[in-house]
Amino acid sequence: MDIVRLLKVILISAVVILSTSCNNSALDYNLAIYHGKNKNYKKAITYFDKVLLSDPSNFKALHNRAIMNQMLRREEQAIADYTQALELDDKHVISYVNRGVSKMRMGMYEEAILDYQKAININSNEGLAFKNIGNVHKLKGENTKACENWRKAQKLGSDCSYYLRINNCK
Repeated sequence: MDIVRLLKVILISAVVILSTSCNNSALDYNLAIYHGKNKNYKKAITYFDKVLLSDPSNFKALHNRAIMNQMLRREEQAIADYTQALELDDKHVISYVNRGVSKMRMGMYEEAILDYQKAININSNEGLAFKNIGNVHKLKGENTKACENWRKAQKLGSDCSYYLRINNCK
């Protein structure tokens, strides 16, 4: 009976040593990506949270957790994560565009446009930013400005034919 207890203690000790010596942050990050790709966004967020506990300045974890929050329509959390990510890399175009989408969804139209314009200032060929500026103008009832931006986006390769056609842009 004592030998069984001793073996259990040895086994538990080995598991503890192995789990602390492995790079759990990388494992947690990969699990987060896996769950995100499988549309299990809440579970992905829990794994990104673990990564960020051990490394709060992990840009990729912040950016991807923001995406998961957007998928769950948790716009305030997404904005906070994108803002924190942009403090680490203020040239990341997609973080500006995505943060703008969350702001647009919350009705913060002027702030959304500012984010899209920051993206364009970094990369003047960012068609998605022009497309989303057009979407904001449409939401504001400014059809002429919407059409102008959708045309710019389409010239840059974004598929805006639906928006242009449905809104009778000339």
